[in-house]
Amino acid sequence: MQNHTHNLRSLAARRRRRSSFLVAPLLTIASHGFAGVITVDVATDGAAVATACELRDAILAANTNSPVNGCGAGDVGFDQIRFALPADGGIQLTSDLPTITDDLEIVGPGLGPTFLLDGDDSFRLFDTSIDTQFILRNLRLFQGFGTTAACIYARGPTLVEDSAIEACLGDANNSSSVGAVHARYATLTARRVTFLGNQGQLAGAVFLDRSDSRFEETTWIGNSARDVGALLLSHATVSIARSTFTGNSSGAGAAVAHYHGAGFIRLEDSTVAGNTVTDTYVTHGGSLHVRGTLEIRNSVVADNVDISSIRDVPDVFLGADAVLTSLGSNFIGSNEGASAFTAGQPNANGDWVGDSTAPLDPQLTNPTLNGGPTLTMMPMATSPLIDAGSCPGQSTDQKGYGELTPYARAVDDPTQPDTDDGCDIGSVERGAVDVGRIFADAFESGNTLGWR
Repeated sequence: MQNHTHNLRSLAARRRRRSSFLVAPLLTIASHGFAGVITVDVATDGAAVATACELRDAILAANTNSPVNGCGAGDVGFDQIRFALPADGGIQLTSDLPTITDDLEIVGPGLGPTFLLDGDDSFRLFDTSIDTQFILRNLRLFQGFGTTAACIYARGPTLVEDSAIEACLGDANNSSSVGAVHARYATLTARRVTFLGNQGQLAGAVFLDRSDSRFEETTWIGNSARDVGALLLSHATVSIARSTFTGNSSGAGAAVAHYHGAGFIRLEDSTVAGNTVTDTYVTHGGSLHVRGTLEIRNSVVADNVDISSIRDVPDVFLGADAVLTSLGSNFIGSNEGASAFTAGQPNANGDWVGDSTAPLDPQLTNPTLNGGPTLTMMPMATSPLIDAGSCPGQSTDQKGYGELTPYARAVDDPTQPDTDDGCDIGSVERGAVDVGRIFADAFESGNTLGWR
């Protein structure tokens, strides 16, 4: 597969008061029984018409529990904002939206990211105050701009589902700017979310700052930054499952990086391929750049590119203080910069690992819609990923496809010999067909970590 860096710029816990290095629990806040429901009925912004309910008026009404222009009052507790607008419509902002200071859900009028909220390359979208719980569903956040986070600055438990965060721009004059989401002391959970073409200085898409977070069925594509292209951790923990990182670029950690303090990255059933690292800021490279603990299972980290002249570390960099726990069935293109992955096909740990002289090719397609809500990269017919994985207890792949009987992800290709349980390595199954999306989140067993 050719490397394909994308130029897409044109396009229920309270705040944790101490550090925690357990894997982040999934934020679950029931989407019923709201204290108040406020309906946005116009697509204008900043007009302040007494009889109309604009989005910014609705946020103020929820914050103050008082009517604002045409918006009814919120109430004590968790409010919800809805839209009585066409699902294919949108709102273009004329200034920053008000900071959210009371627990709130905002849900778009359609299914998935069809309703557009446009920051016009000038305005920040959502900012939450400390300890405020925030839920965002079925929205497309576009062209936000900010000195810290351009689209979402989360300082309390935050859940984003069935949405897209695109072309958000962190201020180039702020070395700590973030394109899409800055989560600070905030539990962040994202499911079925696309992070597309965001730019920042510190992180292109997401910065987890002393935060415990989880990402499921997410796609990260075309994000870029000086430091880390897609996802950066500092004193944080993250669990990533059934997700794809491709086309991201940065000085180091083109896809995922942990730089500072004790931290934990868990990568499961995911694909990291087609990312580019330049080593222009940190001279160690790696699309996956780890200085804390990495726990990894049934994931692809291969076919990435390091274009610097310093050292060719395209796939994984493990710092001197990094701790690797491989649970097997991983496909690592090159172990340059990560000698803890012993070369072998497979090695004694059940991983498929190449080196700088003979890197392994996962043979993946370019990202496209292969079914499900997000772009994915399918194994080609001759890919070594097919039937070489192990997915115990997993009910679906990234597309949400699984077998109703026995309610399992593994979809066996009878033309390929099984290395383990017959599932493919990475985020998707080549042989999977849509039998009706299974919205499983790996919590049916009662395991609150979603890791089995």
